[in-house]
Amino acid sequence: KKNKLGLLIRDLYINPVTFVGAGPGDPDLLTIKGMKALSNADCILYDALANPAILDFARPEVEKLFVGKRAGEHSMKQEKITELIVAKVKQGKIVVRLKGGDPSIFGRLSEEIQELKNEDIPYRIIPGISALNGVTIAGGLLLTARGVNQSFLTATATTEILEKDYLKQ
Repeated sequence: KKNKLGLLIRDLYINPVTFVGAGPGDPDLLTIKGMKALSNADCILYDALANPAILDFARPEVEKLFVGKRAGEHSMKQEKITELIVAKVKQGKIVVRLKGGDPSIFGRLSEEIQELKNEDIPYRIIPGISALNGVTIAGGLLLTARGVNQSFLTATATTEILEKDYLKQ
């Protein structure tokens, strides 16, 4: 059973980790709420898919840590990223985790949130424009249109799956 008074005191002294969706690449498509979070941060952990120009919204003295991943090339393992987030919060820093697109789509947000829950660290999520709708709309394609389609499906595949299952046949 959790100590309600202890949790209240914790909430007064521990800043929530803020997950910010960087959008599809254009810094002008970052939400105002995301921009405000970046400008208040003491430490920003950012992904490879987040446009580095978005970091210009942060204060000059902010600690910027690249924790990006590309297919087959990781700057650090996911476990280390979550440990780093927790460590920075415990140092009393205002932490922003800047993720490409929308943080809840095709990312590791659930793993990072679970670790924060395990540590009783509060968090909030600021969604971003995903590349899915950012790219299609920029190209003049609508995801739905009355009388044409009323839904759409999103799927992803990795080369790892292809290499293991299909290319070996």
